[in-house]
Amino acid sequence: MRTRLPQLRGKALAYVAYAAVMAAAGCGLWATGEREYQARLDQLHLQLSDVAENVSTLVNTSTGHVDLMRRQAEALLEEPAPTFGARRAFAGLAPAESFSGYALDRLPPNSSPDQLVNLTGSGEIPPIQSGAGREMLMGLSLGAVLQATHAQIPDAAWIYYTSANHFIVMAPWVPSRDFHWQEALLGYEFFKGGIPERNPGRAQFWTDLYVDAAGKGLMATVGRPVYDKSNRFRGTINLDLTLGTFDRLLAQTDFGRSRALLVNAQNHVIADSAGLPPERLVDLAEVLPPSPDLDAGELSSHDYDDAFHRHGGWVVYLNPVAGAPWRFLLLVDRYGLILEVLRSLWIGFAGIALLALAIVAVEQRRRASVALAENVATLQRMTLTLASARDEAQQANSAKSMLLANVSHELRTPLNAIIGFSDLMRHQIYGPLGNARYDEYADHIQRSGQLLLSLINDLLDVTKLEAGRHELTESECSLAALAKEAVGLVKMQAERGGVSLTATIDENLPPVFADERALRQIILNLLSNAVKFTPNGGAVRISCALNPAGAPTVVVRDTGRGIPHEEMQNLFQPFARTADAKRASTPGTGLGLAIVKSLVELHQGAIALESRVGFGTTVTVTLPATRIIATAARGAA
Repeated sequence: MRTRLPQLRGKALAYVAYAAVMAAAGCGLWATGEREYQARLDQLHLQLSDVAENVSTLVNTSTGHVDLMRRQAEALLEEPAPTFGARRAFAGLAPAESFSGYALDRLPPNSSPDQLVNLTGSGEIPPIQSGAGREMLMGLSLGAVLQATHAQIPDAAWIYYTSANHFIVMAPWVPSRDFHWQEALLGYEFFKGGIPERNPGRAQFWTDLYVDAAGKGLMATVGRPVYDKSNRFRGTINLDLTLGTFDRLLAQTDFGRSRALLVNAQNHVIADSAGLPPERLVDLAEVLPPSPDLDAGELSSHDYDDAFHRHGGWVVYLNPVAGAPWRFLLLVDRYGLILEVLRSLWIGFAGIALLALAIVAVEQRRRASVALAENVATLQRMTLTLASARDEAQQANSAKSMLLANVSHELRTPLNAIIGFSDLMRHQIYGPLGNARYDEYADHIQRSGQLLLSLINDLLDVTKLEAGRHELTESECSLAALAKEAVGLVKMQAERGGVSLTATIDENLPPVFADERALRQIILNLLSNAVKFTPNGGAVRISCALNPAGAPTVVVRDTGRGIPHEEMQNLFQPFARTADAKRASTPGTGLGLAIVKSLVELHQGAIALESRVGFGTTVTVTLPATRIIATAARGAA
């Protein structure tokens, strides 16, 4: 009994230690996952903030110009003497041919539509000295400000002054047969939003979204009421803002599997990161993902602070737009985001699995030690043998741990020495080796060292790329020069395999802003793969030029065995290899294409693969045209 108590106590302590180690590892991985989860949310928030800043700038520019035009209009109403230009334009008013009223359809000599506004109204032209006539002079004097505002805001479709005296002044100028005053305009929201009954505080107002009848797409109107010095309501200054730019801003921002929306107070969608159907008003309920956790009414009724909020399986962020009754809505699939985070932590899970295996091994050794201690009297020789074996195993385990911990440096350093010295021996720098077999052995040593170093580098590159820790060092690069360099490096490999290697490189290809080492690795991996899988007598061709869209493109074609369609979809995954490569025992780890794809995507580029069994394979890498460094910009720099 006395001997059993220490054994039980030691067993319990061991299990507590195992549980503590596993719990610490699990908590560490959990904390890492939490940080990664929050970092991805912060990145989405930052991307949305960038778009929101651009939207707010355009909105504030539009509202600022509207307020400026309102103050200018109120000041002109008090001017005792109108300008000569306004009187001259007033004299050009004439009865309209296309409706019952008057218009400024005849342009004065030496003038163009870009410099003028059109004034249309109902009934007869009032006398110039009447109240309506003086208000028309104000509207015509305001025309220069309307035209200047239209020129400064490209997204402004129409800018106009709508008078309660039944006329409208509009910029840019259009003939009255295309647009003219109608009494129905007084019932539109862009006018009713400014009348005293609806807007006693004379505040800025926005209309709901609508589709422009002139074909300019989805629009919204911002307006301010105009009053004279006697506080009498005279009309409204309005700016029709086209909304296509907002939709493009969201669509061009990569929100991953999340969804970003810009919505107005009536729950109509202004912009959608997934794109909006053209020429149609879309309600928020139509575009929300089908989920019981997302309700359009509930999302619009809550006033959230500047933080993400849980809605069942979704994380929601609302961001109001300053200057307009609009708000951004960011919808993040929480379970999808968690899955992405778990995928990024595969190394951590592998480490925990290895830790569990190590604990099992330690426990097995502990039990073996206890059993040996119980039989020490009769099995002394065996105990000594097992103890020695245990020490050797612990030393081997320690050596393995040190090797793995220092693989990025300690393994590369001797490999570089092996490769360097074997290269000296191959080229017989210090004299002949004395036997032809030594030359062959030196070649084998050099090739094996290069292969092992390449494998280590590939494993480290894949680990960094999948963990998102690979940072680009971008500078001005010559894609043509890198392609030529790669051809020179692979040429000997092609000659050894009896493969014809040709290059078509555009000498006038402009430089690009990219990571030179990454581009070199992309081209070298593609070329060496093509040569490796092309049989004797085949051909490999690389071309480097701008595609029809003006984007830098590298195309590598070979006449190899080709890849079956069912194997192509997984070919860019780490350690993926074709069945033919496995059967033929072709050297390689299956990491090359995975590294190429990750490096291309880090440059915001695209990679495409086409292949036919028996005819060969074509790989196309396309970089964004925005990475081209223009000649003029280089000269200015």
